[in-house]
Amino acid sequence: MMQSEAVQKAKSELDAMVDRKTIVAELRGDRCRCGSTKARGQTFCRTCYFLIPPSTRKRLYERIGEGYEGAYRECCDYLDEKGKAKP
Repeated sequence: MMQSEAVQKAKSELDAMVDRKTIVAELRGDRCRCGSTKARGQTFCRTCYFLIPPSTRKRLYERIGEGYEGAYRECCDYLDEKGKAKP
């Protein structure tokens, strides 16, 4: 592997770790990204959750490391577009 590829791979792995830490912290918290209260262990409050299209929402049940991160980012992008959730 070339050095630039190795650096890119290391950066990608670091980004994934940071994303996972952020996601786990949000799951443990009791506040949604929009500021409303939510149940611990859930990604979003009820209002935000039901704004997300069902096909995307369904992907939030994937495991961390097996697709959840991508679904989470897609949901956040969707909510940001709707002006509902704050980054």
